[in-house]
Amino acid sequence: LIHQMDKDYSLLDSTIFAFNIFGENNRYHTKIINDKKKLIELTNKYIFLNDLNKIYKQLNRYERFHNLTYKNIDEVILYAYMFKDYFTKIDSKEKRPVNELKKYLINNNLYVDTKSNDNKKIANHSLYQILSKLLNILNELPPRDLSDIEEYLFDVDYLNIKKDFDQILLEQKNLTLQIQLQSEVVEWYIKVLYGKISSPHSRFPFSESDREFIIKESRIDKSRTKIIDNFKKFIERYDFNYKVDSEIEFDRLRKKVLASEDFSKNNSKNNNLIKNFLNKSKYNKLFKELERYIEKKKNKHFYKDDNSIWLVNMILREYAKTTISNNMQVKTSLYIDSEYYNAIDVLSDIAKYNRVLSLHSD
Repeated sequence: LIHQMDKDYSLLDSTIFAFNIFGENNRYHTKIINDKKKLIELTNKYIFLNDLNKIYKQLNRYERFHNLTYKNIDEVILYAYMFKDYFTKIDSKEKRPVNELKKYLINNNLYVDTKSNDNKKIANHSLYQILSKLLNILNELPPRDLSDIEEYLFDVDYLNIKKDFDQILLEQKNLTLQIQLQSEVVEWYIKVLYGKISSPHSRFPFSESDREFIIKESRIDKSRTKIIDNFKKFIERYDFNYKVDSEIEFDRLRKKVLASEDFSKNNSKNNNLIKNFLNKSKYNKLFKELERYIEKKKNKHFYKDDNSIWLVNMILREYAKTTISNNMQVKTSLYIDSEYYNAIDVLSDIAKYNRVLSLHSD
């Protein structure tokens, strides 16, 4: 596109491909995963703020609580969620929120009785009195970890909470679009690895020379070999125990030979040093060279066409799942499904399609 349009390519308004979406960062996987985590955090924050807003509105219904400062409200909310966590863990069908609230406060030295001066107070209001007015709201809210509450709670502007909602929604929208574009970039590269070259811009279809240029520049075979190289290093680093077909057959042969009369350790005639030495020498002549040969072939096993095709596809499927979605994992698996492409070929050719229909109708 740069070749065709010079600097004007940056003005294209594509919905398929985003130029420089990763900026200078070539760690695509890390970038996408971090953006997805950030999106989850924004969603959690939005839900939490929505819950806080319900609590704030409930408190605001009572004129007596209008003297609560933001700091006081933060403290109330902390206690409210601590009680919610306590109440959720009670395994009894007979539990009643108001009874359990009083029990919880008494057990934590926050309440004695209605007239006691030792009751925990916030802005001259009994904590029991405040929380009892929130029980209906708390019943609807999910329990939360204290660490999550502390992360989002102490910078809330309750009067302008709608502004926070709008800001989060805007960030979610922008980040969702960015993740979508990032995913499309990764999907485009995955397709390139299978020789499925398509233009990132529908307005500028690729010519055959464009496709040839991309195939040449992308060095597909080299890229696929690099994937296998790294996968092989991964296997070796974690010392996974695996066997190839020839190795399995070799193990069967070895067991049969070692169980024969000439090698059997249970044979009393062989129970002397000379016999053991001869057996070991005989074993080495029979098997050691073959073991070295199989180990050498095993290293090349990853790169055999049939094996490498499936290995690369399985790796890319897992990559597509973690960076994009489960749907993309399935889509990636279809790139080596010959039956799928035969079906597409038939459906795309009306003459072939009609022939298939006529065969079945006969």
